[in-house]
Amino acid sequence: MMNKYLKSTLFLALSLCFVLFSACDNEPIDEGIINDGEGGIGSCEDTTQILVTAATNYNNASPGDANYGALCVAYANALQNVIAACGDADGALQANMDALDCEPSNTACQDAQLARLSAEGLYNADTTDATLCNAYKTALENEIAACGDLDGTLQTIIDGLNCTTGGSADGHALMTANLDGEQFDDLKPNGYNLFQKAISMETYSYANDEDYIKIQGNSTYAEIAPTDFTKEINLHIPQSNWAVGTYPLQTSVAYASSGDINTHYNIIYNNGDGSSQAYEVEGGTISITEFNLSTRVIRGTFEFQYTRYFVDTDEETGPFECMNGTFDYSLDDVYFD
Repeated sequence: MMNKYLKSTLFLALSLCFVLFSACDNEPIDEGIINDGEGGIGSCEDTTQILVTAATNYNNASPGDANYGALCVAYANALQNVIAACGDADGALQANMDALDCEPSNTACQDAQLARLSAEGLYNADTTDATLCNAYKTALENEIAACGDLDGTLQTIIDGLNCTTGGSADGHALMTANLDGEQFDDLKPNGYNLFQKAISMETYSYANDEDYIKIQGNSTYAEIAPTDFTKEINLHIPQSNWAVGTYPLQTSVAYASSGDINTHYNIIYNNGDGSSQAYEVEGGTISITEFNLSTRVIRGTFEFQYTRYFVDTDEETGPFECMNGTFDYSLDDVYFD
């Protein structure tokens, strides 16, 4: 059981961390420790942030926990590193370390655990940052390599990360477009609020079995079923166009009949004004401004024309403009794993 003195010094350490964090620029610090870049412990700010995370994790643990010993050593290491980087004028940090039932360790396993705790704290502060997510994932993998993972806890955390889509377990998907003068700034795949699925993959036998990315933007995606006011745009991009560039945007009807390997599109335009259909018009273009398999994103712009046909009156109107179309989607399909 943690004694009262130790528990109080844990909270004191946290308080001292914030004081040190703001004051460490005035401390006499060994520049070799800060700047060596070859395994040095880091700056006063960095080591203080690590100490905050290590102290919190240790304070929240119980002696019976499986990782209690590791958390204790990580906390001791963090205290030692702050003392080295920032100083300990009143001896409070050393008192914390002396009160622990463990000693600092420089073994590969303990170093890996300390690095993971640091990366975890930074990632939890901003789970949308892909860089922090990848750093956390790497730290977890390094800990598995150095310490093992008997109960699979670390691997479970890794499996739950999706660092290619901003760090969260879900991807991102956003399409915007101006349809006949009406601006839509939140078009997403149908059912995105439930399934969190950004893209899907397609293959067409009449187009030499080329793989296609399907990007969908729907104005009523939360409703699942189309409504009387649903606007939906579907872009189908072949593998041959998975690169930065501008390409013709073919209509779906022309594409199906020709079997050409081209980017094509189709549109649904319901406006609450009776039975109507929308038809694509040839001549559109799509520009891929970013296609990145490392960060797994696809971004670009598009424009096209369409007509509307009213079944009740047998009347076709248009063409209308789709202007300023943009898309920013995660490549979150297993195809890209």
